[in-house]
Amino acid sequence: MDKLEALARVFGGQRIDIPRGVYKNSVKAKIIDADRAATTREVALRANCTQRYVRMIRNAGGDDDRQPSLFDNRAPDSEKVEEKLIASSRPKK
Repeated sequence: MDKLEALARVFGGQRIDIPRGVYKNSVKAKIIDADRAATTREVALRANCTQRYVRMIRNAGGDDDRQPSLFDNRAPDSEKVEEKLIASSRPKK
């Protein structure tokens, strides 16, 4: 609930889009969720795609280090960023 309140403080009164898991049944999601011990061929057969696509997704890597989590407490100067967001969302006088 704290995270929801933080979003409301920062973006209150604005329209924001929050994803609702539309892609959870996608081929890409099936590949990512597949057992890493499974062969490329096995995953491709289960996901109904090519082995090449499975290799591309598996080799793409994980999270982008340049893109911190929205609620990452380890982000540098996160308090300053939050203050700037709150200040920029206030109506101008």
